[in-house]
Amino acid sequence: KAGDTLLALNSGGNVTLEHEVLDTEVEQLNRYQGQWLFDGERLTITLLGQKQHYSRSDITRTTWRGDSPAQLFTPQQNSPFAPLNCSFIIIEME
Repeated sequence: KAGDTLLALNSGGNVTLEHEVLDTEVEQLNRYQGQWLFDGERLTITLLGQKQHYSRSDITRTTWRGDSPAQLFTPQQNSPFAPLNCSFIIIEME
């Protein structure tokens, strides 16, 4: 199902994923809790017993403050839990 997803990597290795399902008649926001681990190059997120590995690459994104460094995290496999199959970007803001 299509939708918007927000990923919060919290201290202590806890992750929160909020997923808004857009193709339903009723607005629905699902929240999931899990764990994350980053070794400097590869991020691993575990939610609902599903594990996804992401590769990291450095990129630049244009923001209202101009160009900012960012990191792109790309999934490395196809997870049965669809929100884990999305790439995501962390934009550094000073």
